[in-house]
Order: sequence, then structure tokens, then C-alpha cells
Amino acid sequence: MTHVIGYVRRSSDRQEESLEQQRAKLEAYAQSKGWDLKAIYSDDAISGSELHRPGLDQLMQTATDDPEVQIVLAWDRNRIARPKDAVDGMLLERQILKAGKRVVYAATGRETDQSFESGLMGYIEHHQNGDYLRKLSRDTMRGIVSRVQRGL
Repeated sequence: MTHVIGYVRRSSDRQEESLEQQRAKLEAYAQSKGWDLKAIYSDDAISGSELHRPGLDQLMQTATDDPEVQIVLAWDRNRIARPKDAVDGMLLERQILKAGKRVVYAATGRETDQSFESGLMGYIEHHQNGDYLRKLSRDTMRGIVSRVQRGL
């Protein structure tokens, strides 16, 4: 039996169903593969740019210390991290890989490994995830400034 731990995260408490939806998707994915999903760690209303989150820290500890765990499963790479620097996201994945575990993303079925293709895709996706936050911040600030200028 393949033993798996999962991770879910939502950035904002305004995403009402996101955690439960992610949990359901991870459970269904693991079941479709015949995997034993031992635990799902979560962080609620914490940005993916924060690289030290309680649920992520627990996940990393278990991934590193539990010899039964073979796979870390998340819905998508952006649930693990939306790092300001793409290398930071890759280092999280590398730490899991160095512990002898696999990293699998249920949304795409993609698995992180040490191949050139995986590294390139990891860098691109982590960069895009961080870029999303930079653009969101810029656009939010533009909206706030516009409201202030209009006296709202």
C-alpha cells in the first residue's frame, strides 16, 4: 500500500468552500490510485507567499520524519507555495524529494522529480505563482488609490 499525506491551503477566508473542495479532490485522487491517504494538513487564510505556515510546517516534518510516507499530494503547486522567489518553492519540493518522498499534484497528475523538464516546469510555475501575487497586489493598490482619490 502506498502511504500518502496531503496538503490544502486557501489564501482568504472569503474562499468559503475551497479547503473542503481541495480535500475532496485529494481523497478522490488518492482513492483512484489505490493510495492510503493517512493525513491532510491545512492552512486556512494564509498566503502562499508565507513559507512557514503551521500546516505546511507539520507536513514537511511528517514528510521528513515518517518512513511510511511515500508521497506528498497537493491539488496544485500554488497550494504548496506562491513564493516571491521561484527558487524558494523549488527548495520546498527539493526538501521533500531529499527525504525520499514523491511530490504529486492532483490537478495535473504531474510529479516533481529531479529531471530537467521537472525542474524547468517547477521554476516556471513557481515564478508564475509569485507573479500572480505581485500583480494582484499592484491591482489592489491601484483600486485603493482610485477610491481614495474619489473620496470614497
